[in-house]
Amino acid sequence: MVSTATFFFFVYLTLFVVIGFFSSLFIIPLLGISFVFAIGVVSFGFCSNMSFKMAQLIYVRADAFLKKVLDKMALQTQPAQLQEPQEPLSTLRPVSNPTIPSPLRQTARPSKFVTEEDVIFEPVSAQSAIARSLETAANKAGNKFQLS
Repeated sequence: MVSTATFFFFVYLTLFVVIGFFSSLFIIPLLGISFVFAIGVVSFGFCSNMSFKMAQLIYVRADAFLKKVLDKMALQTQPAQLQEPQEPLSTLRPVSNPTIPSPLRQTARPSKFVTEEDVIFEPVSAQSAIARSLETAANKAGNKFQLS
């Protein structure tokens, strides 16, 4: 006769083989599908990296081209003429004058309003920040570029 231990050994062996067979029916196709998706992830990552590198190259070249055009435009513009202020200089007070009260220092008298005497007037140049930056770019370029 067959002992009880041998009988249960063959029962467990049979169950293990049957369950392993049915699980392999699911695992092997799913493993193949995951392999296909992994190939897709790698290939799309490669394509994404290549398209980014190409776009970066296009951007750098376009930026360099636009900078050259801007330098040429800066060389062709006439320097801005400094205009005299409309008010005579005698009415303007220097900023460094310590006798002018500052509105920020008048915390002891909170009820006092800011008057014309409290405001510091400075002559303002007619040039804008863009015009100054173009002149700076033209000076740095050393007049290398000429439009033809």
